[in-house]
Amino acid sequence: MDYFLLILYVAMNSSQFIFSSLYNRRQKNADPYLCTLLIGATVLAFYAVYGQFRFEYDDTTLLYGLLFGGAYCVGYIFQIKALKVGSVSLTSLLLSYSLIVPILFGVIYYHDSVGVPFWIGLGLLVVALFLVNFNPADKTASAADKKNKILWLIFALLSFCGNAACVICATMQQKLTGGGHRFEFMTYAMALVIVVNLVLTLINNKKTRTALPSLKRGWWCAVILGLLNGATNLCYMILAAGNTIPVAFLNSFNSAGSLLLTFLLARFIFKEKLRPLQLVGFLIGVVSVVLFTL
Repeated sequence: MDYFLLILYVAMNSSQFIFSSLYNRRQKNADPYLCTLLIGATVLAFYAVYGQFRFEYDDTTLLYGLLFGGAYCVGYIFQIKALKVGSVSLTSLLLSYSLIVPILFGVIYYHDSVGVPFWIGLGLLVVALFLVNFNPADKTASAADKKNKILWLIFALLSFCGNAACVICATMQQKLTGGGHRFEFMTYAMALVIVVNLVLTLINNKKTRTALPSLKRGWWCAVILGLLNGATNLCYMILAAGNTIPVAFLNSFNSAGSLLLTFLLARFIFKEKLRPLQLVGFLIGVVSVVLFTL
């Protein structure tokens, strides 16, 4: 049963990139704030049902829940923006490196130790990032292509920071509360996500008038994303609490499996093709991500 959950966890993790990209492709100038608003509402409903609507106030959970919610907004909004102007495969690769920040935070704050594989993975990361971004044809690329590449990198890095902060906040809350108040934690976080993105949606809609078309054409993508996000987090908590599968194997299998499955889905659904150097860089990146989790 645990290994079935592991495979399901990987599949749901990868699928989130596909549905984020589908939301963008449903219409021109799809509203990323509306999408994040719907995701937050769906995740909140998911955890309300899971927590059986039992609520207990806790100061620590409130603080870290709000911090998580702010980081979640940054992570998801800019993930959607990055997928609008960049490749699904390369975006998922760059965002997977966000796990480096919580690892380094653990080394500094919790005095965790890292082994030789981590430093080898860090070296391979540099090589992978160079290969996926290096393109001799950039000298003759159009101004629009160059702008999109810069925007993709900025958006992906911002999403990277948001994802990393989410992991740190969730880890600290679970450590400080002894693994408790999960429903309350997500309630505070998603309430902030809903409020912030409702305001951003209203402001953005005054300028672009994209909220209603985005809602009509992409609401189901956002709802599915919310269900996938909620279920993915729940699967991880169940697997981590069960102790049947070693955490190192769990993280390694998820890292490599999610990246490879995302690559295959993007190739099959969106007909994405990577240049030879990008493909080599992507595969090196998969290896480096696995090494970070050992």
